[in-house]
Amino acid sequence: MVEAAESAGLKLVSAPFLHKSQNYARTLELWRERFNAAYPVLDHNRYDERFRRMWNFYLAGSQAAFEALNYEVAQIVVEYDATKTTLSRP
Repeated sequence: MVEAAESAGLKLVSAPFLHKSQNYARTLELWRERFNAAYPVLDHNRYDERFRRMWNFYLAGSQAAFEALNYEVAQIVVEYDATKTTLSRP
């Protein structure tokens, strides 16, 4: 991933930060619990019952995948590398 970013003219600003599978599974579980606890006071024109069901399905499915398949989440920060460009005028 870093090589692809660098070949696109981006440079790595911070090293990858990994979320281990069990930690992220717990994060997804907490998001689902908090969303459902807050749902009664949310704007139901914006977050209707269909959205609630889809969001719960997504969070529960993602949690199950992280638990069963040992997925990990990587976060890297890249920025445009201005030193690799040439300035020109038309």
